[in-house]
Amino acid sequence: MTISGYRVDPERLRALIASLQETLARLSRSAMELDAALSAPPPGSDEVSLNAYRQLVRMTEDARAEIADRQARLLAAIAALQAQLRDYEAAERDGAVPA
Repeated sequence: MTISGYRVDPERLRALIASLQETLARLSRSAMELDAALSAPPPGSDEVSLNAYRQLVRMTEDARAEIADRQARLLAAIAALQAQLRDYEAAERDGAVPA
């Protein structure tokens, strides 16, 4: 298969897709852990505890947003690679792929 002028082995492409899917799964687990952390109550009711908690919540929300962005980019990359692989497999079935 040729992508942007480079020959790519379909098996290696499948392995890359699987690796990206594993990365996506790890990010999803991290996102769930952050969501659980956000649902935890503050450790105390004094001003210092509440300020520290608010800072942690902001940092956690920022990290969660970053993860969501990476998940979206990974999903787009996986979809594009899967489409290219499907196109290659269709061309191979039709005999349009050079040996």
